[in-house]
Amino acid sequence: MEYAFEQITQINNSISIVEYASQYLELRQGVGRRSNEYWTPCCFHGGDINPSLSFNSEKNVYKCMGCDSKGYLINFIMQYHKLSFPKAVEHVLQLVDIDIEEKEPSKIMDFLYKSNIKKDPRDNLNRIYLPENIMNQYTNKPIKEWLTEGMSQEILDKYEVRYDEKSNAIVFPIKDVEHKILAIKARTLYQNYQDLGIAKYIYYNSIGTNDFLFGLNQNMKNIKLKNEVIVVEAEKGVMILDSFGFDNVVSISTKIMTQKQVELLLSLKCNIIFAFDKDVAEKELYKIITPFSLFTNVQYVYDKDNLLKSKDSPYDKGIEIWQNLFNNYKYKIRE
Repeated sequence: MEYAFEQITQINNSISIVEYASQYLELRQGVGRRSNEYWTPCCFHGGDINPSLSFNSEKNVYKCMGCDSKGYLINFIMQYHKLSFPKAVEHVLQLVDIDIEEKEPSKIMDFLYKSNIKKDPRDNLNRIYLPENIMNQYTNKPIKEWLTEGMSQEILDKYEVRYDEKSNAIVFPIKDVEHKILAIKARTLYQNYQDLGIAKYIYYNSIGTNDFLFGLNQNMKNIKLKNEVIVVEAEKGVMILDSFGFDNVVSISTKIMTQKQVELLLSLKCNIIFAFDKDVAEKELYKIITPFSLFTNVQYVYDKDNLLKSKDSPYDKGIEIWQNLFNNYKYKIRE
């Protein structure tokens, strides 16, 4: 079931967060101007000698001054009981009598529009699909430039990577979730492409708007099985991570998500892990993806110990660095 922003607000305000938390934690009320705050040692991080976790009865929110856990009633239930967003909502609805009508997935955008996800005016364009056999015009041979970067031939075949002799470029199809070909994307192999006035990556035909997630059509089954999707910026990242054994990855093909991409991600109804490039500041990344935490469990990979160079992708340094980042530098989003 999908929920609109107003419904989420209604559910969050349906129960006093102080009353709910007091069932599990020993809360101490503040005095004077802080009488609306209730404090307890934080249950989300250890060694909390002085109570740092507060619950505000007026705003119906919680926040820890130590580990920065924070949010509304649903967030607390998700974090405390280790529940997914849908399960946390179901839990609240079992405790209160609220008439919630099912909404279309697009209604979720009511909230996301208010949270820096912008609508692309081209989102409703009429697609002209390319022929299914269009890749046959390109040479199917080992692409040594990408094989040396850690990709396997099996993975290159999976994503139909070919060589365009005429343009001296690596080419691959951009498909939608129904396996229809939207465009051909090319990566030039000319080392002096800037001197030649050639773009590093180009579309052979106009893409119009990013209303797709690259890799979703190939990896949908794995995403559903793992109940988790990893989101990267570049299509190449999907192939590299797949070669590393991570076969539940998609790419947004840019740094800014469109309305359609947000809807596609949320329609998967699974946990989301964002692994954007190093040049996206943590504050900016947090701002972009935090709204998703109201609808599912969200994490992000971020290189806080400078294992990467300033413009590197998290997979650029090879499988060992990637696995280190994925296992040890993955952080939860909390609203």
